[in-house]
Amino acid sequence: MLEPGWENAAIYAIPSHAERIGLVGPFSMQARLLYAAIHPLADVVVVESLEALEREAAQKPFQCVVVWSQWRPEREKLLGCIAASICPGGVVLLLAANPRYWRRLQSLLTQGASEEVDVSPERWTAWGASQGLLCSNVRPLVGNEPVPEAALLARALAEKTPLEWLAAPVYLWCGVKTRRLPPPMVVQTLLISRIASDTVRVYEPDRALAALPGVDTISSLDEVKLLPQEDARQKIFVWQRSRLTKKEGPAKQKALLQRGYVPITEIDDDPMYWPEHPQEEFITFRSSLAVQTSTEPLAAYLRQFNPFVRFFPNQLAWLPPWKRRVPAGPVRIFFGAFNREADWKPILPALNALLTQWGGKVHMQVLYDEAFYKALQTPYKTFEPLCPYERYHEVVRQADVALLPLNDTRFNRMKSDLKFLQCAAHGVAVLASPTVYAESICEGETGFLFATPEEFSRKLECLVLDAERRRRMAEQAYGWVRERRMLWQHYRTRYAWYMELAGRRQELVAALRQRLPDMFE
Repeated sequence: MLEPGWENAAIYAIPSHAERIGLVGPFSMQARLLYAAIHPLADVVVVESLEALEREAAQKPFQCVVVWSQWRPEREKLLGCIAASICPGGVVLLLAANPRYWRRLQSLLTQGASEEVDVSPERWTAWGASQGLLCSNVRPLVGNEPVPEAALLARALAEKTPLEWLAAPVYLWCGVKTRRLPPPMVVQTLLISRIASDTVRVYEPDRALAALPGVDTISSLDEVKLLPQEDARQKIFVWQRSRLTKKEGPAKQKALLQRGYVPITEIDDDPMYWPEHPQEEFITFRSSLAVQTSTEPLAAYLRQFNPFVRFFPNQLAWLPPWKRRVPAGPVRIFFGAFNREADWKPILPALNALLTQWGGKVHMQVLYDEAFYKALQTPYKTFEPLCPYERYHEVVRQADVALLPLNDTRFNRMKSDLKFLQCAAHGVAVLASPTVYAESICEGETGFLFATPEEFSRKLECLVLDAERRRRMAEQAYGWVRERRMLWQHYRTRYAWYMELAGRRQELVAALRQRLPDMFE
């Protein structure tokens, strides 16, 4: 059983994807399995001693070393050895038992604890500095259990320890091998809804950014607590899918500017889908210092409201192990989407004709779209309404083929290829429209594209009847995603852009003043 906090520890090591990770300590085998499960591309090197670490590092320095500090040779020697084992700019992620955890404080009160014991963050920082490791971050890793009210009395011993430290059995100390740390940054996001895009566009990128030295991320739904103006970090504020009004929007943006923030708007769909945007003269985008989005067509459209637009394509934060499929039972065809009736109606007669012909050899799995489910002329079908994001992935993974129809409309042209990435990650062969997907799918190799109902029928028949072709296509798509569209390959680009915006803040404010002079009166 891993100590509480290890499930979070994996998140903080994202920079070491496909780089070398050294895992030191008695939990290293469990940690290796944990990393392998969540980050299959990580090149994990497990070492059980300082000597082994030195031998491995002699071949090639580590980019990141993860240490469980309960493994106790001389601790100063430990950091010295690790500092010598990592390359310049390399990171040490050290998990340490928290001396301010309420159970330890309670033990100190009732039993008078022995203090061989848990090392404070301040001591690690002093030891690290002596070895050329500058502390960039210290954060508690909060466990699941609540802090009993009686334990709050222990605050007296802990000099008014914040509640999050009382609740954390483990903390994370991050050190960087450098002479000078980058400016610290906080990325704060306000979401207006919990939908599938919050995971891909906010939570997963936030976890990746938080792995970088000196970066903190905060997200909240509907309400936000702004940081004080005195907070000297580079402060990025992201309005995620927000719809500001001309009456209140400029004042909210001005309040952010006065506190030192760089306000950015994030959107990943055509803004014309929401009438509020044109009605409010696109004030959400015009009043931000910059805009981030998910596709180049969206970015091109948004530049008419704000010239400082950057698009970050959707990426996958993790890649499940390749699922080798043994042909058995019916071929499972997946369809799941919102508001797609106009997109699936043209192919419905062809699909129903094939389903009638195949009978029980094919089973349809439908998520969300009940109208599509009812229109399918086959008894071999299942339906699930809106479900949690994790369940969505489970259903996709059960499928053999996925249907991704998109008509050539303005709204669809601005959508992303995320569903293709998700299907490819789960080893599902896709049959998709050229709209959006032609930019990602290599026809006949990583998927099939169709432009007419006749082409749809012919290619679906090929995918259903030719299991080897289907497997080969899915495997090639899986490899394409692994090589090109993983979050760990791209998240530093987002960080660099945020740093650039913070450095150009005065220039961006001047441009905003020109766009909206009334905002500054």
